[in-house]
Amino acid sequence: MLFRSVLQAAEPLVGRKLRLKWPNDVFCDGRKLAGVLIDGDGNGNYSIGIGINLNRTRFPRELEAIATSLALVCGRTFHRAALLLDLAQRLETMLQALARGELGALSEQFRDRLGLLGASVCIRAGQDYEGVIESIDLERVRLTDGQCLPLGIVQSIAPR
Repeated sequence: MLFRSVLQAAEPLVGRKLRLKWPNDVFCDGRKLAGVLIDGDGNGNYSIGIGINLNRTRFPRELEAIATSLALVCGRTFHRAALLLDLAQRLETMLQALARGELGALSEQFRDRLGLLGASVCIRAGQDYEGVIESIDLERVRLTDGQCLPLGIVQSIAPR
């Protein structure tokens, strides 16, 4: 869900829609631009980590084809503090909306940016499930054969 704040902060800078890659990556032009990690302690406390490749202009050879940065995409450098402040404000707004239970737009954006509706996939969730995604939201993924899996147990979703 925190991906939305990253999308809102980064998209105006790149001037186009960014994509999500299950479960926590933000992609631009087929390359990883950012990642979001959430770790919970089981007592309702969470640590949130957000990494955005900002001003990096070179990557190690093994990452060149799969990683990018805002500087590479936009052809200029960015002020780190300005992006951090913008992101923090967007996170606060999003967390308040979550606390109010306002999940509709967030769920819709999640589904649309994953781009997996109608896709033939392999889902790893304790075991492997194969099929075509009929629906996906912030709680579950449903395949056209009727299988329905809670997202909380899904480890990976990969196109077939």
